[in-house]
Amino acid sequence: MGGRFSVAIFGMALLCASQASAGSSGNGSGEGSSPGTVARPHYSYCFGGRPKTVYFSSVIVSAPTIGRPGLNGPYGKYLTQKFGAASNDGGQCITSDTMADAANGKKQREASFVTTTWKIIETQWSGDAGR
Repeated sequence: MGGRFSVAIFGMALLCASQASAGSSGNGSGEGSSPGTVARPHYSYCFGGRPKTVYFSSVIVSAPTIGRPGLNGPYGKYLTQKFGAASNDGGQCITSDTMADAANGKKQREASFVTTTWKIIETQWSGDAGR
């Protein structure tokens, strides 16, 4: 019986410790505010290219994860495979917390390239090719 009692106390201690480390102040103000602790979807767009031509992906919705999706490498690989090594400067992806932020960020980034007379090519890459 002493063994079961010890296990029960140990289990209760673990439960209390996990609740104490949750970081809530009791009024709900701290819930969910710690970045990277809750799996959630991410909204990203990727771009890359060489002087005077830049390739953009569509806005990508990633499955819920705790960390940001690792799209830079796969997008760079996609650019090289689809458009040749000369088309790829490595590619980079920008991730936002909302679809609206990602879409607006993409529009602003594209506009900045257009004003410098760069050619924009929409790739329609959806995050899965080249992975």
